[in-house]
Amino acid sequence: MYGRLPPGTNLALNKPAYAATAMDSRYPPSEAFDGIKTDDENMYHSNYWSNSDSYWLSVDLGATVNITGIVIYNRPVFEVRLKNAEVRVGNSQVTNPSEALANPNTLVWTVSGVAGISQHVLTLDPPVAGRYVSIRNMNVAAVSGDAVLNLREVEVYGVLPPSPSPPSPAPPSPSPPEPMPPGTNLALNKQAYGAPSFYYGGYLLPSFAVDGTINRDLNCYHSASNVAVDRHWWSVDLGSVVTINGLAIYPRNGYQRRLKNAEVRVGLGPVTSEAEMLATTNALVWTLSGIDGVYPAVKTLATPVIGRYVSIRNMNLGATSDEATLNLAEVEVYGAPLPMPPSPVPTPPTIGAFAS
Repeated sequence: MYGRLPPGTNLALNKPAYAATAMDSRYPPSEAFDGIKTDDENMYHSNYWSNSDSYWLSVDLGATVNITGIVIYNRPVFEVRLKNAEVRVGNSQVTNPSEALANPNTLVWTVSGVAGISQHVLTLDPPVAGRYVSIRNMNVAAVSGDAVLNLREVEVYGVLPPSPSPPSPAPPSPSPPEPMPPGTNLALNKQAYGAPSFYYGGYLLPSFAVDGTINRDLNCYHSASNVAVDRHWWSVDLGSVVTINGLAIYPRNGYQRRLKNAEVRVGLGPVTSEAEMLATTNALVWTLSGIDGVYPAVKTLATPVIGRYVSIRNMNLGATSDEATLNLAEVEVYGAPLPMPPSPVPTPPTIGAFAS
């Protein structure tokens, strides 16, 4: 059979070749895979002295590939010498006479060896997977010269298997938790204030954010959803002027996004009502990201701040309804009381004059 070349690339070109003994050193098996198809002096030619079925040729493609077809360029005028030749494809090694005779690879083609046809084309559909392609002369009725293999070129068309995808990179190690700021939580059980509270079987009050309970879902401060979008706020009065080193904010878990752009302020100005919250000039020390999965959000102040009031105001102005609310499971304010001023040194008593 002959015709259009099979799809794919010639994967046999210049690959390692093996065969029965060559007629002489001019005709090694490698010349059947060197790309030269039109020269009788550039071919594989077996010797004349073996049994007719012991003439064989093979090529190692170097890896298992999907073989779509094979093209054999026989020596012109001597096409009959390929009559009944068997072509096999597979992964069993064929590199010596014993392997060639015992070859278990798949028989994909018995060549006709018709006179006048020097180019034989086989297209395999579906493709056959294999690494070794071999040709064995089975023209057992032939004698002497007509039992040999004369092959100018053998092309094996196919497709290399796709390279395996590189392994997915290992997921990054989770970042270690942010260390808590130095000092003591000065907000615990202190007086808290906030916008009107959400009602869910009871009001979720500002004091719930400083009661020490962190991981109970509805033990949080939750502002009401009908409050204007920029009026959701919360504050704590630490009871005295202190040095504040940092804060840890535990949002309601799973709702961190509701803290996006929230402003945290620290200072001496009271924040106990909406009017005071709107007018406060206390120092802005933190604008929260509101990133889901960050729990708690921790901020250590590079320079401690003196203050008594800590306030949080939701500035997620694009949010609506519940997404605009403040949900605070707990707020911890780390710091230390200001040192007491030293006691004044007592004035020594005046020593009176003694009467003489």
